[in-house]
Amino acid sequence: MPDEVRDGLDLTPGECVLSAASLEDGSWLVATDRALLADGNRISWAATTHAEWDADSRLLTVDELVGSHRHRFVLDEPGFLPETVRERVMASIVLSRHVRVGDRGGARFVARREQDSDELDWQVVVDAGLDPSDAEVRAALDARMRELRHELGE
Repeated sequence: MPDEVRDGLDLTPGECVLSAASLEDGSWLVATDRALLADGNRISWAATTHAEWDADSRLLTVDELVGSHRHRFVLDEPGFLPETVRERVMASIVLSRHVRVGDRGGARFVARREQDSDELDWQVVVDAGLDPSDAEVRAALDARMRELRHELGE
């Protein structure tokens, strides 16, 4: 990564660069211990719901929880960036569990933690066919969430 790119990064105190890759358009994608940085955007590892690397097309796809954004990056020279992204996303997960909720399906509960934080961020993804606005389903989801929080000492 060129010095001018590194010097222009908006890093938080103590944040360190783990890997970087040039993109087809000449810009840079940078993975730090806390986030993925691209064109002034910061995508927290704990807010990344899915990342996928396609080596044939050199396409890295990153799904972000906030706003359900999908980012697509075509890497010119991937280096170790795809592996770093996978490792950092996985490292943010404290718990990932699918639980039954009634007869029609269930939900995946995921607890994530930002580096240097004790606070957990919870994500709940309900199976297709299960209506989270239904009062019975909502009560069951809330009960499962309480059980999982208790299990993790929250």
